[in-house]
Amino acid sequence: MSLFEWAWQHPVESLAVRKAAVGFKSLSGVANKIKLAYTMLTLPSWQNMDMTVNFFSTKYMKHCAGCPNLPQHMTVEIGSMDELPCYKERIDGLLENEDDVTGEVEFDDNNASYTDRIDGLLENEDDITD
Repeated sequence: MSLFEWAWQHPVESLAVRKAAVGFKSLSGVANKIKLAYTMLTLPSWQNMDMTVNFFSTKYMKHCAGCPNLPQHMTVEIGSMDELPCYKERIDGLLENEDDVTGEVEFDDNNASYTDRIDGLLENEDDITD
C-alpha cells in the first residue's frame, strides 16, 4: 500500500493530511473521499508528483465540483481500467502461459493467506530438516 493510499484511508492519523481533514464535516462517502483525494494532491507531500487521477466511470465526475484545483501538471482521465498504462503494457506484453514462464505460484488452500502458509511452513520446518 502506498503512503498516499494509507493517508487517504487514515486521514486523521496521517500527519501529512490531519490538518486538511479537520475541515471536512465527514470523511465517509464517495463525494467526500474524492474531495479528500483532490485536497491531498494539493498538499506539499504530493503536489509535486506527476500524478494522473483516473475515473473508470463518468458517474462520479460530478463529485469533483467543489474540489480544489489540482496542480497544473496533474491530469484527470476517464476510461476503463484496461486502458491504464500499467495494465495496457502488461496485456500487450503478456506471454501465453506466462505463469509457467515466470514461476508464479497460485494459492487457493482453504482461502489461507500467503503469510499464513509461510508461517505454517516455518512452524513445521523441524519436520522437514529432521
